[in-house]
Amino acid sequence: MKKKQWIHIVPHSHWDREWYFSQEDSNILLVENLDYLIETLEKDEIFLSYTFDGQLSVIEDYLQVRPENKQRLQKLIAQKRILIGPWYTQSDSRIVHKEALIRNLFYGIKLGDAMGGSMGVGYLPDAFGQNAYLPSIFQNLGIRHLVFQRGVYDDQLGGNLNLHWVSPDGVGIKANNLYLGYGPGKFLTSEEAYIQNQLHPMLDKLSALGGDTGHLVLPSGGDQVLVKKNLPNIVQELNQKDAEYAYRLSDYPTYFEAIEKEALVAATVQGELIATQKSRVHRTIASQRIDIKQLNYQVEHLLIHILEPLAVIGQHFGLVYPQTWLDKAWKLLFDVDAHDSICGCNSDDTNRDIKHRLHQIHRMASNLILIIKKQITHSIAQTLENQEVFTVFNLLPKVSQTPLSVTLFSRANKFGIRDLAGKSVAFEVVEQTYVSGGKTVVVTANGEQEREIEGYYRTVVQLLDVSVPAIGWTTFCMVESDKEMVVPLLQKAKSIENEQYKICVK
Repeated sequence: MKKKQWIHIVPHSHWDREWYFSQEDSNILLVENLDYLIETLEKDEIFLSYTFDGQLSVIEDYLQVRPENKQRLQKLIAQKRILIGPWYTQSDSRIVHKEALIRNLFYGIKLGDAMGGSMGVGYLPDAFGQNAYLPSIFQNLGIRHLVFQRGVYDDQLGGNLNLHWVSPDGVGIKANNLYLGYGPGKFLTSEEAYIQNQLHPMLDKLSALGGDTGHLVLPSGGDQVLVKKNLPNIVQELNQKDAEYAYRLSDYPTYFEAIEKEALVAATVQGELIATQKSRVHRTIASQRIDIKQLNYQVEHLLIHILEPLAVIGQHFGLVYPQTWLDKAWKLLFDVDAHDSICGCNSDDTNRDIKHRLHQIHRMASNLILIIKKQITHSIAQTLENQEVFTVFNLLPKVSQTPLSVTLFSRANKFGIRDLAGKSVAFEVVEQTYVSGGKTVVVTANGEQEREIEGYYRTVVQLLDVSVPAIGWTTFCMVESDKEMVVPLLQKAKSIENEQYKICVK
């Protein structure tokens, strides 16, 4: 009797680095797990390969504790017996910025290649829905295939678990839907009762949905599981006992290589994948712990839209691009972006750790931004014989021509503003306050005495009729002036009104 199909049994461990437990809890298990995996694969060459969750962060975590095992691990990765990457962390693709997804993959692929080779398959076994642009992101990073679990309905599949998923920009990717999730083969055995009562019903279901393919995927693993040492023997016994299906130890690149040889008619799916059939998409995750998600958004904005373009401008002035700091910041952010972290449905300890990371990144980015702005302005001032100058930056890819709000600090409460050509710049004062310089302790013949330090004025102005070039800067000079500046009288009002309405705050 001819067997129906080849069943590609993919041994793996899915690794949540934190969730209802902490990273410290996870890492202790991780070291035990990887020690055991390395030893198992080194002793048993019949155990062809093992997929270690597609994220490089766990490899870095492991090597911090076991640096002496780096060469052993690299050898197994280079032999494609341990498959890693392409992610740095298994990101939640619908909550974080698309640029963060790209950087996550970029770092994962780069680090994976340094360890012996990153898996060339997009791997999303546990993400809670899929970002619409993932096919385009994967293709542009050289990844041609994708494995995912959640987000499609049966009628979208068109009778085939292999499908063609297309981004809004028209770029598509070949994908396989893990219809039964990433753990249907977690308790795989060759016992007759298991084959008939559990294994065959699952395989028959997959076969019915698999179209005319001769190859099906059966992931054999689960959360934080140890490698099943006797899996090669189980596969051998299944082939002897089961007349319906043929079994092989495999991995996702091998599976896609097999189906590429088939002339399959795959359905085309477009856009964001958020269907709830078969497995939960965790509909509340997008709004859970909104404080964390808002802080994550602010940090992404600082890195992507302010710090990095500003650092590029800094290079024009001979400043060193802060790549090391950015690497540190991005990796901390990837720890936050992981699906088991940014989701927010975590233990209190874990959510505190996540917020602490975000605050770290925020402080790091804010200080780098401040230093780069100061260094650029100081560089400009040196060419202008140290005039009192300030620089306005435009980090958008278009010219800024709207009135610009600027906060200036001066010893005098009167000043004028000119451009570098000496032309007067019109401005309006929004607010001006005097700030005390504080006090200092001076040692005198009569002992230590406190003395007042000269204060300064903090003035918020609106620059009128000025423009700043795209991804550029414009420098202005503050000059002495005897002309009175009109400072508006600020009053705390409890109401606002027009001809039709009056709104009061009690």
